[in-house]
Amino acid sequence: MKQKQMEVIKMMVDGAMTQGEVARAAGVNQATICRWKKDPVFLLEYSRQVKESIVNKAPGSYKALVDFLKARKEMAKSGEYEIFFAAEAILDRSDDLISCQFRTENVLQG
Repeated sequence: MKQKQMEVIKMMVDGAMTQGEVARAAGVNQATICRWKKDPVFLLEYSRQVKESIVNKAPGSYKALVDFLKARKEMAKSGEYEIFFAAEAILDRSDDLISCQFRTENVLQG
């Protein structure tokens, strides 16, 4: 894979720019990125980096959500409990979701 493709993938994974902005920043045509996105090798690397990004960000995101829920629990009014319990349910199932993701990934790669 070319260095330029790796740069484009990193910018896409970061998610701060549109595809057009990524193309301009990388000095390539947007059609080139569209063509690369049809390449299985490019897609595999993109998928790998997205998964890695999620795994790396998960602990911090999880802690921030827990801290938020602890603060909101004290201030919650009766109408807000539905949101609190929904968020709490997501946290309770987060380990299952991550485990499921890795099981699925292993099956697809196996």
